[in-house]
Order: sequence, then C-alpha cells, then structure tokens
Amino acid sequence: MEQQEIIMIQPDNAQWRGLYCVNNAKHQGFKKKTNWLKTRIKEGLRLKILQSGKEQLGFIEYIPGSNAWRAVNAKGYMFIHCIWAKEKKNRNRGFMSQLILDCIEDARKSNFAGVAVMAGDGPWIADAGIFFKNGFRLVDTAPNGFQLLAYSFDNFPPPYFPQNWNERKVQHPGLHLYYADQCPYVSKSINELKKTASEKGFNIGITKFTTPEEVQEFAPSPYGIFGLVYEGKLLADHFISKSRFINILTKEVTSSAVE
Repeated sequence: MEQQEIIMIQPDNAQWRGLYCVNNAKHQGFKKKTNWLKTRIKEGLRLKILQSGKEQLGFIEYIPGSNAWRAVNAKGYMFIHCIWAKEKKNRNRGFMSQLILDCIEDARKSNFAGVAVMAGDGPWIADAGIFFKNGFRLVDTAPNGFQLLAYSFDNFPPPYFPQNWNERKVQHPGLHLYYADQCPYVSKSINELKKTASEKGFNIGITKFTTPEEVQEFAPSPYGIFGLVYEGKLLADHFISKSRFINILTKEVTSSAVE
C-alpha cells in the first residue's frame, strides 16, 4: 500500500477529490453538500479523507460543537458529525482510529475541551465501540438508542442531549418532515418522499433547517438532519427509502387517521 495521507476537502477541490460518501458530481446531493460546505468551512468544519494513492480509505467530518448539526449541546467541544469506511476491507485496519486521533489532536491544538460524538446501533451512525477503544466515555443517552460520547482533556463539563423531545415532536400538526443538507443522501430521500406523499394523497409539511442553531433547538431527534413526525410520534429518525415510507404511511398514518 502506498503512503497514507489525510486530505482536507474544500469546496474548490471537492469537484475532483469528491466527498468520499458521494464522489459523483452529478449526484443530486453533491451540489447541495458542496454549497453547504462553503458556509460551514467558515464555521470551522473539517471534512477529511484518509487516502493511499488513488484509494480512499475512510473519512471524517467534524465541527466546533457550537455549530454542530445534531440536536446536542456540545459547546466547547469539537463534534464529529460522521466517520465512515464504506469498503468492508478497510473497517478493521485502524483507519478509523487514525482519523479519530487526528481529530483529537486538532481539537487539542485548537484549544477545545475535547471531542464529542453521537453513536448508536441505528443506520448511518457510528458504533460506540471504535470510540471507546480510543478513550471516549459515555456521557448521556437519548430515546431510540442514541448515545453521546466524549473525550475530555480536562474537567470541562461534558456535552449533553436536550430533554424536551416530546415538545419537539408536536411543533407541527399532521405529517411533518424536518431535514438539512448536511448529508448528501438526504436530498434524494426528501425529493422521493415529497413526490410519494403527493401520489398517495397525503399532505406533508416540510421544514428545512438552514442553521445549526435550528437543528439544536428544534430537531425532533438527536440525529437532527432528518426527522419524520406524525401527530407527536417520531416515525423515522434517519432518511428512508420510498418503499419504507409507503409502509409507514400505510401502517402509521392511515391507521391512525381511521382510529
């Protein structure tokens, strides 16, 4: 294997280096993500790819906790949005630890109190094990199996989840979808769900979060950038396929309306 290097992705090199999770510039989420990056870079966001020659081994995205696009309070910490090795052959070779340790060192040099991350057993979220392996500890939990982990340098107060989840789920009546452009895969899901709801005769309200403060204060689940809610019930906390959405409409929305 060629020598490894960690490359910082910027809006001006994303077109030819890619975003790791989406490298096709024609993908409908690619443009939205790169546009989103232009502002987020100014807010301290780092999107880094671990690369060996032409092979991308993994990536990490993190940002100062005050600007985190998750429903957490992590002020003072650096916060990891995403970390991923999409190729199975790269998942147990220490690449994720390299990226985590690079983030920790960056946070230390930048005078943060530590690094925080959200973990869990659900889709599109990292397992806690890799973080425990690198010195993180569990500091808080939230409904649906979400865990908040932290690596603290000093005795700085740990990050925490909000406690008003029930209030967040009743902000709008009926079927409502909350989302943000932080993940390029969300865009495709949003367009499909809007079209499907219309085809099936369902009214769906949509709220797009455009600032991290909106996500932190109003998102109906910790994941923050996607939340499907119906009459105070969280139906999905990660973006879903068209078929999954139809199943939810049939089981949750139609049956509830009949009752």
